[in-house]
Amino acid sequence: MYRSVNMWEDCLRVAKANGNKAENNELARGWVNSLPKEQQIEKLISIGLTEAAIDIYIQNKDFDNAFKLAEKSEKYKIPEIHLKYTYELETEKSYHEAEVLEQLKILKFKLELLKGLCMHWKYLY
Repeated sequence: MYRSVNMWEDCLRVAKANGNKAENNELARGWVNSLPKEQQIEKLISIGLTEAAIDIYIQNKDFDNAFKLAEKSEKYKIPEIHLKYTYELETEKSYHEAEVLEQLKILKFKLELLKGLCMHWKYLY
């Protein structure tokens, strides 16, 4: 109802109260599609939908900004961004870069794991 008369803010308010996160993101993306590209992401961030903003960055193949935004607010999205970036590199036939990226991701995971073990070890002794 609100969508049909371009009352997007009221539409989002009702969706946030009654819908789930995926529906809210889809609705917000539908709203911002009418805006210029630069304003789309700013609007999504301003209304608290950074996950949808990250999805737009990924869709536009702007992985650097997707990583930056995910690092600030949506850390759980980082593996998904890595995966999609790796797929993009493979599509472009940049197999070496994709392999190096995957190895770096594994090394970073191992480093985080070791940090956690060291902290645990420190508390034991």
